[in-house]
Amino acid sequence: MAEGGRKPYDVFLTMLPRLTAALGKEPTFTNVTDFLLADGLITEQQLESIKSKPNLSDKQRGSEVAHCLRDKIKNHDAPAKCLLQICDIFEDEDVGCEVLKKHGGTMRSKIKGNTCNTTTWAEEFSRPELQQHLSFY
Repeated sequence: MAEGGRKPYDVFLTMLPRLTAALGKEPTFTNVTDFLLADGLITEQQLESIKSKPNLSDKQRGSEVAHCLRDKIKNHDAPAKCLLQICDIFEDEDVGCEVLKKHGGTMRSKIKGNTCNTTTWAEEFSRPELQQHLSFY
């Protein structure tokens, strides 16, 4: 859960309007989508769909990328982990975009305090060292 009981999806959604222009501008678009693709945060089909629309402005192209990420967070089994992975990419020196770096840090700070451990309850209680203590119950 994120700051103030907000979900990672809500944190990203709040930041979405601030991300679109930066995501769509070159060379940031190419840099960030290469990282997103490599980390499985967007698919080749999604990226090709965006690239195949020749008349998109930078902001529209960035909006399409942001909406793909929004959907990924929304449907992810561990949304906080997914958002932190996106933040890692935005803050990466090789992406080289100060705007994304700033917003990645902002999103990270909004979820970090409440997501020290991004494992689920089931994952936590299935750890072998806990199983031996819980086996008598």
